[in-house]
Amino acid sequence: LTEATGSGIDFGPILMEFGGYLDRYIMYSIPLLFLAGLIGYYPPGNYARIPFKFISSAYLAIMLLLFTDGGHLYVSLGGDSLASLGITSMDMTLDIVAIIYLLSFIAFIKGFLAFTEFTDNRKQYLEDLAEKFNRKEEKRAAKDSEETEAAEAEAVEAEKAEAETAEPETAEADTEEAETEETESVETETTETE
Repeated sequence: LTEATGSGIDFGPILMEFGGYLDRYIMYSIPLLFLAGLIGYYPPGNYARIPFKFISSAYLAIMLLLFTDGGHLYVSLGGDSLASLGITSMDMTLDIVAIIYLLSFIAFIKGFLAFTEFTDNRKQYLEDLAEKFNRKEEKRAAKDSEETEAAEAEAVEAEKAEAETAEPETAEADTEEAETEETESVETETTETE
């Protein structure tokens, strides 16, 4: 980078300083990622989403303050990079307190938007929940009707099987009845003729 700009200033210390800020930013952002995952897990309109959104917003406000040390960014340059200018070292402080406090306040207020998001999406959430419940009930009813139909089919098959086993017995009973009727009719004829 020094050769590209054509100046004698060594940007190594500046890049190392901002590398430290990047490391702190990543470290402070890990809980935010965890909270974002929990927020994304619950659909808008669910009660469980409110605390996670509120905690996430409060943590974001605190993270902004911690990341910038309350709005003061420190950069320290020194050594050979500034020797050509006759300066042995330079410490700079970037004072952005007002901006950081404003951003922190906005981030904290964003937590209260969780309540408006909840009320705005609650009706749709309940409709979706009812639709899911109805689909489950329809599946359960279809499964129950299939089981009932299967039980009825088994009962019909059992009745048919009983009827088939009972048919030879009834056929024998029918032939016995027919024989007794014939003998009775023959006896009545013989008694009439006498």
